[in-house]
Amino acid sequence: MQKGLLLAVEGGEGTGKDTVLAHIKKEYTEREDVVFVREPGGTEVGEMLREILLSARSSGMTVEAELCCVFAARAQLLHEVVLPALEAGKVVVSNRFALSSAVYQLARKEREDLRPLYEQLYASVVGELPVHYVLLDCPPEVGLARARGRKGEVSRIDMEDVSIHERVRTAYLKEVQRYPHVVVDAAQEKAVVCDEVSVYIAQLLQH
Repeated sequence: MQKGLLLAVEGGEGTGKDTVLAHIKKEYTEREDVVFVREPGGTEVGEMLREILLSARSSGMTVEAELCCVFAARAQLLHEVVLPALEAGKVVVSNRFALSSAVYQLARKEREDLRPLYEQLYASVVGELPVHYVLLDCPPEVGLARARGRKGEVSRIDMEDVSIHERVRTAYLKEVQRYPHVVVDAAQEKAVVCDEVSVYIAQLLQH
């Protein structure tokens, strides 16, 4: 029986996911019962798979292969880190989780025909594991302006047409309904967004 809590922070490009996670880490830095992970990655095997997924050399990878790689990394993360932490009664905060797969591999690439494969992988890897989602949501125009205004290299995804990002947003809002969740208006000031997420987490920890 699961004793801990699995919480995943999700959102499209420029919604402030990294900012919120940094805030949460700072808030719970003194607690040894809170574990932070990221997807894909979080284990030696997972990080190797992440490198493959993000590499420009993998541009020819099929969506089917990409979906399987993401779930392979997820399976390793669950086995090595997440499930042991939950069994020990800890709180696991993940930078993305399975919701991303339904959004980025299926909806973003318009491959709803892969839904049966996604559901099969989900059942095999995640199963009935409860997960709570914090979805950071804002209009794509707002998120893209933030993403493209960041210092450093702008990612390939950041430069995609706004219609693709609108499809991602729509998919997130639809898919998250399948799970316990909260949708936070990420167009607000960063401090307000962080405070709202903190309140939600505090409420979960009280139950």
